Amino acid sequence: MLKIFTTQLMGTFNKIQEQEEMMIEDISRVFTQVLSAGGTLYFHGVDEMQAVSYEAVYGAQTLPATDFLIKGGKMAELIPQDGVVLATRFSEDQKAADLAKEAREKGAVVIGISATRKEEERLFVNEVDFHLDTKQVDALVPGEDGNRVGFPSAMAALYCYFALFLTTTEILQEHELDL
Repeated sequence: MLKIFTTQLMGTFNKIQEQEEMMIEDISRVFTQVLSAGGTLYFHGVDEMQAVSYEAVYGAQTLPATDFLIKGGKMAELIPQDGVVLATRFSEDQKAADLAKEAREKGAVVIGISATRKEEERLFVNEVDFHLDTKQVDALVPGEDGNRVGFPSAMAALYCYFALFLTTTEILQEHELDL
């Protein structure tokens, strides 16, 4: 099972790299603009996607000016120079869509990370300025009973985060921006 899981997970990562490359670059430019303007990159993850927020804020290597969007049950005081990154499992998440809408109404640019299962289920995608698709719509390993197991949605989202982190770091270095 582990070999199948690893092979399938690498396939997910490859799909993200190949199909989301331009979006990763666009979002990394937005990150650079937010940081250059003195804004903050706020992160929030729904359920298991909190992993993205913790990596962005407490990871071994982080971008400057990162923080949690929600602390003590309250949303940060956003300004137009800020960016908000919201991660959720699927793009039909109404709560994530509502949070994205609220952040946009406060003037922040909003980046969404989620999987889009069906084109008509894009509630969250429609409320963000930029969307990065994790491609993780189902568990990866078929079981003997026909059910699939091993649903690494957080791992796919973390891959997306690291793609953004590395690309943003590269842009900052290219432009010699020391923030």
